[in-house]
Amino acid sequence: MSELRGAAPGASPAEPQARHILVWYVETAQGRAALQYAQSLAVAAVARLTVLAVVTRERTDIGCARCRQSAAIWNHEMEEIAHEALVAAAGALGRSPSVAYETAVGSEADAIATAAAHGRADVIVLPWRRPRRLVRGRKPFWTSAYASAGRGRS
Repeated sequence: MSELRGAAPGASPAEPQARHILVWYVETAQGRAALQYAQSLAVAAVARLTVLAVVTRERTDIGCARCRQSAAIWNHEMEEIAHEALVAAAGALGRSPSVAYETAVGSEADAIATAAAHGRADVIVLPWRRPRRLVRGRKPFWTSAYASAGRGRS
């Protein structure tokens, strides 16, 4: 992966060197902007475009029978939502033989990284997200537990 860019509305496409572009699609305004930006990169570079939807799954091997059943239902619903997102992306892009649609399972970062490595993506396009705020004055539970065990300072 030679390049990592965020999708900014109105951003100009990069130099046409990429052969494979991966875009993480979510059904938001930022996701649609990322999709349009990735498509403009792919057209400019005559590159393959892969649209990725990430599915998070709950474990179905722990808990009571009701919990396992609920987790299985949840997993199925998450797969359906990802499929619907890819259908929306396909509707926005139109039909093209150089566009692939995939789902990846796992946490967002791990799933995107795995899909990019597996597909040998040259460029990864992510939707813009507001930076998270830092919470001051509260320490995470593990730091106080670590300090109280005598392994660190609080």
